[in-house]
Amino acid sequence: MGRFFFGVFMTLLLLASFCGVLFALDQSGFVDLQTSVIAVLAKVPGWQDLPEALTDGKKILNNWQSKEKVYQAQVEELKNKSNKLKEDLEQVLATIPQSKEDEPSEEAKSAQGKVESTLPLGTSSLQQASRLLAEMKPQVAAEMLIKIPPERALDILGKMEPRKAAKIMETMPVENGSALLMQMTENR
Repeated sequence: MGRFFFGVFMTLLLLASFCGVLFALDQSGFVDLQTSVIAVLAKVPGWQDLPEALTDGKKILNNWQSKEKVYQAQVEELKNKSNKLKEDLEQVLATIPQSKEDEPSEEAKSAQGKVESTLPLGTSSLQQASRLLAEMKPQVAAEMLIKIPPERALDILGKMEPRKAAKIMETMPVENGSALLMQMTENR
């Protein structure tokens, strides 16, 4: 009886070793097991379309992978544009004078000229800043508004459409949003 179990065990061990060697050869590229197995299975009645389905599936997979690469490139391009917009906004925010009487420096005027080339004639730096912030994601715009003086933030928010300003204030921390609302009601 012991010999019988030993024989069964050795047979299973031999089969497992054979499968392991085939798997290693398949993984290294020496043998294409998938195509061979599909060709054998295609001889089973009802499974004749299996090789065609495999090639169609590979074509679809390659198509999806190429589309994914294109989409990843577009995502990178959009990230670069977003970073450029952030830099432009920071430059514009830096050019906004702290009080109404202050005159912007020559450097600020040149930065303003760069941004004004993309906006209609007659727009002020405050309008430019509000337009740039309105085009950003509300969370990013809120983070930027928190970093500037509240009076300036209120001026910028006042130039925006109420819906966009509300979305930006909605993403702010409660303390900052309530401070801005408090200051807004005091100014009126």
